[in-house]
Amino acid sequence: MSETKVNLAVSGIAFTPLPQPLFTERKPVNEAMSLLTETLGRQVNQLVEKTGISPEHFERHFLCSTMIELPFTTQSVKWQDLVNQLKEHGSHQPDTFINAYECASWGYSLRHYLKQDSLAQKQTKYMIVSIIDANVYDFEFWRYNDHWEHSGFGITTVILEVQAPLTDELTIGSAKTHNGVAEFATVVRRTMQKKPGATVALPFFPVNVQNMFEKLLRGQPSLPDLHADHGHCFGSDPWLSLLTHALVNKIEVPQRFMACSVALNGYYAIAELMMTPDTVLIINKEWQHEQGVGSGGMTKPAHTPNPNQSFQGSLEKMPFGNRPSKAGAQMLPLSKASDFEVFADFTSTDQPVLLSIPEHYEILSELAGLANEHLPNITMLVRISMPGGMRIPANLLADNVLLAEDLEAEEHKLVASLTLNQDINNSANPLLVIEDRFTRMEIDNNDNSIKLRLYGKGDLQPLVSHLSDRSVVAQDPVQGLDA
Repeated sequence: MSETKVNLAVSGIAFTPLPQPLFTERKPVNEAMSLLTETLGRQVNQLVEKTGISPEHFERHFLCSTMIELPFTTQSVKWQDLVNQLKEHGSHQPDTFINAYECASWGYSLRHYLKQDSLAQKQTKYMIVSIIDANVYDFEFWRYNDHWEHSGFGITTVILEVQAPLTDELTIGSAKTHNGVAEFATVVRRTMQKKPGATVALPFFPVNVQNMFEKLLRGQPSLPDLHADHGHCFGSDPWLSLLTHALVNKIEVPQRFMACSVALNGYYAIAELMMTPDTVLIINKEWQHEQGVGSGGMTKPAHTPNPNQSFQGSLEKMPFGNRPSKAGAQMLPLSKASDFEVFADFTSTDQPVLLSIPEHYEILSELAGLANEHLPNITMLVRISMPGGMRIPANLLADNVLLAEDLEAEEHKLVASLTLNQDINNSANPLLVIEDRFTRMEIDNNDNSIKLRLYGKGDLQPLVSHLSDRSVVAQDPVQGLDA
């Protein structure tokens, strides 16, 4: 085994396969999500108990997904309701949902966690990432499509141990060209050449893509592609690959691996990690839905200190004047009759649609650019779901930005880190929260509002002035200590 030191270890992996279809008769999406949430909560506890790690050691637990987006976009399901249900299983359950980075969301979450720990000058040992991909609407596109052919569905939970500050174990990026998978393969090859002795766990793809990987990797050690057995399982692929390998080939001494994921839009994540004889491995039987889910009762949210400055406004007109608006988003293809029936059941907003998805990303990118210019050492939380079939601007993919469906839990944790050892009013590492509810299409069910919250040193005025230029009308003047 190579002498290379790897500071990221896998304490445990658990996977529960999900059937297709999920139910013999499709259930309301809120009921389906509640049933799946209950299964997730039990699997997390199952894995934590088997590892013997005390739950209070887990500061972060992100839930990632590629395909679960519409329940939240249409507001048929509220993330905080699922958080409340999960809390019945313990405080170590996931409280932040991330799908903007699609299959690579687990890697971007890990990068954010490690950077925030570094800024807080602390070393938290454990992190949990769970991944859920389920065809809750039974869309034909998610069963099979030309991009990756057959899909696989499941719930994955991974416990990672950070044994020392990481150096180059994590590679996060986004493709520069339209052929994201091929570009990703060259990044994997380059990374593997720097790390001899590691075995790569690649995402599951059809034979033609497998052949490309084999040629580009030129004999680098890799685990078998399990597409024929499972289909493409999105962000779960490398973890299911590692889990399957370790169950068949008992790990008797620590072994180095590279877990790799790539998204259709070109985002990628590569993590060098260690599996040991102590790594807990669990494959559960295929899920069958059960009755008696958690109540999902209201839980009082933890108190977050008031920001130094805050702003709330509303988009009142088209933000780019008379400029032609390109409808660049790629909506989910509908093919069978039930696909159309699902969309017919979605409610529509009574708010005007004033911008397209590309224009929405343009505004967020402009705000991020201004924040980087005027607020040194800024960390940003930005509310965003999985993009509408198009790549997110590069500055929103930077390591000082986290894109999440709901910001409440992570905002509270970052503010708590800011206030732990310093006066938040004088923090040299400020936090900016950008939370918009712009309506980009009829099923968004948003109210065209935007809120900015700044914790620490700085001034929101450059961002507020720019929003005014983009037809955002202030509902109140900028509020806060420095306004």
